[in-house]
Amino acid sequence: MSDDLDLAARAVRAGADAALRAAQEPLDTTEKASPSDLVTRADAAAEAAIAALLRAERPGDALVGEEGARAAGGRRRWTIDGI
Repeated sequence: MSDDLDLAARAVRAGADAALRAAQEPLDTTEKASPSDLVTRADAAAEAAIAALLRAERPGDALVGEEGARAAGGRRRWTIDGI
C-alpha cells in the first residue's frame, strides 16, 4: 500500500473511532449556514481526529474540512468530510 493510501486508511479509522465514541453521548447538534445544515458532535469529532492525524503525519500538507478544519500547505491537499 502506498504511504498516502496507508495514511488515508488510518485517518478513516481514526475518524470512525472518534465518531463512534461521540455517538455514545446524547445527540448534540449545532447549525452551520441554516437550520437544515446541522453538525453533530460525531461530525466534529470525526473531522478533528482525522485532521489531528494528518497534521501530525504530514505537517506540510494542506487540509480543508467540511466542519472548518484548515491548514495551508504545499503540493498536497487533504479534503475531509468526517461523516
